[in-house]
Amino acid sequence: MNARRHATFVRLILIGSAVLALSGCGRLFGTPLAGTWSGTFTSSTGGSGILLLDLDVAGESVSGTWESSFTGAIINGSVTGLVDELVVLQLTPAALPDCPYNVVATHERTKLSGTYSSACVLTGSGNFSLEKK
Repeated sequence: MNARRHATFVRLILIGSAVLALSGCGRLFGTPLAGTWSGTFTSSTGGSGILLLDLDVAGESVSGTWESSFTGAIINGSVTGLVDELVVLQLTPAALPDCPYNVVATHERTKLSGTYSSACVLTGSGNFSLEKK
């Protein structure tokens, strides 16, 4: 292959790689973060509950809604956050006086798992594991 053809071939490979990388925005490990996630959480106090996240992703920004059930009470609200190597979210309850939950998670294919914390609620901190629906 002559030098000119080789340079053209290398450019095409680089352009193709860039297109593939950019088309993956909002995806980690091939599975989009956007969508519905459901599973369980376990409080550091020992109780457990159900958590549902409905997420939208635009670039590195995450938004959406959430709902949880713990000891028979259903709480819901809005989600804001960022996605990079980790998913960092704030779950803000719709009703007062509930306080926001801070979430740090890893996203591996169809699994979203991590920890949560809040200084002013019964379920103060714990961990969770969600599956993509």
